[in-house]
Amino acid sequence: MMSGRRLFSGLLLAGCFILGAGCAGTGGSGAPETPEGELSRIVARLFAAYEREDASALLALVGSAFVSGDSSGNGYRYADVPRALADDFEGLERIRFNVKIDPPLVQAGGNEAQVAVEWGRRAFHVEEGEERVVSERRSTIHLAREGEGGMWRIVAVYGEPIFALSNREGRIP
Repeated sequence: MMSGRRLFSGLLLAGCFILGAGCAGTGGSGAPETPEGELSRIVARLFAAYEREDASALLALVGSAFVSGDSSGNGYRYADVPRALADDFEGLERIRFNVKIDPPLVQAGGNEAQVAVEWGRRAFHVEEGEERVVSERRSTIHLAREGEGGMWRIVAVYGEPIFALSNREGRIP
């Protein structure tokens, strides 16, 4: 039987090929990767980093202008994300996502984009001592280039929060 992590990795790899994103920085044909392919790959990396509980990899995808809200409605900025991630990873174990990434929408000018995702998450909630499953969630990830032609970074998440779920008391509601 295939483990959840291997299945997720396989689905991400299949998604790269379906979306034409390639997984080596090209569109699969040796041509430069399209912005849409690059954006889809970044979003897939976000979910994979959260599953691995790899705060460094996740933070590398988040821009310094990041703003969002936790699951209790409190707003937070980039500077708050490391603490919230540490709390998330202390409160959740064995995190697994299933994700459907919609085609990215790149704004005129090519420096901003939105990527809508449908997702579900299964994780063991340490405080409650039981597995929690959330399904049929929808979020829109807003990305912007840092500088002209720079790297894409996540600058906001609208809809259901995907990461940094913990409130200011370090609890995941």
